Amino acid sequence: KAARIKGLIEEKDVEPIRTEVRNLFSDKKFLRYFQAEKSLNEKEIISSIGQKLIPDKLVFEDDNLLVVDFKTGQKTDKHIRQVFDYVQILKDMGYANVSGELYYTANGEIITV
Repeated sequence: KAARIKGLIEEKDVEPIRTEVRNLFSDKKFLRYFQAEKSLNEKEIISSIGQKLIPDKLVFEDDNLLVVDFKTGQKTDKHIRQVFDYVQILKDMGYANVSGELYYTANGEIITV
């Protein structure tokens, strides 16, 4: 509502956006990213060569750290490489069990990296 009042969202777009958000959170695969006891959103990580990267979400599950990147467009190899780099940097930082996933919001597809 605040975004609509401030003019950031046009009135005609409110209901389609609301529907899309409801659909996302009705997907149990998507919802799981937000039900973990501990997670971080858009947390900057720095590689050993000083490169700054910002994964969308880090989810701490038992003894595993899951890196999630959300995508709205078409699948590309660049997306896979991006998450792979996140995983490698986190392993270099000392996290032993790190895995990565891409979540495509348009169709709910998950790609494990």
